[in-house]
Amino acid sequence: MPETESYLPDEFLNYLTFQKRYSKHTIIAYKNDLNNFFDFISKEYGPVGLKEISSPMIRTWLASLKENKAVAKTINRKISTLKSFFKYGLKMNHIDLSPMATTSALKVSRRLPSFINEKDINRLFAEKDFPSTFEGKMNFLILEIFYQTGMRRSELINLKEQHNPKYVYNMVKRNLAKVSTNEGKSPHVLRHSFATHLTNNGAPLNDVKELLGHSSLASTQIYTHNSIEKLKEIYKQAHPKS
Repeated sequence: MPETESYLPDEFLNYLTFQKRYSKHTIIAYKNDLNNFFDFISKEYGPVGLKEISSPMIRTWLASLKENKAVAKTINRKISTLKSFFKYGLKMNHIDLSPMATTSALKVSRRLPSFINEKDINRLFAEKDFPSTFEGKMNFLILEIFYQTGMRRSELINLKEQHNPKYVYNMVKRNLAKVSTNEGKSPHVLRHSFATHLTNNGAPLNDVKELLGHSSLASTQIYTHNSIEKLKEIYKQAHPKS
């Protein structure tokens, strides 16, 4: 990129920081993506002006990311970064056309959320392995809050800033291992279990959406797949010709 245009990424990042009010973590991710992209363009094509960057150049960069084993989620984030950057370039009249106009995000397969069976959850809270000490009562309370509210680990930790995030994760994992062979044993699994059990027991999907704090019903609908799988399991067990 010519020296006269080298300030544009910084100008864009300032726009995200001071006008869009993006988080520091997001700004760092955008900065790294842009640095990675322009370093590649400079190495492969030499000094190229912003208006000279083309869709084939971008596709070559994306292909190199795939060759280096970057996952679809990571590539999609970088695509989103470039779309935002060139959209800003259009807005500020730095370019006439966006080279990202024909670039689409990669398809990402959605995994069904992992959850603990209700009988195992009942066993967890019936266990006598929680001593009548401060630590024992706190551990029980943390597990119960996760399951009874469906809140995220970050939300629970922010209730008390002095609590160690790793402690919460390890404690939940250790106690779930006592009652379940499920591969997933993180605090988020209790959140998934909370939503799945509500759905299995007939809770309206909109209510589950509100409880989980989802902005879109599409994020909540994935729990209906777990319910369908549960119905299939019950059918197989009960049907005489299954």
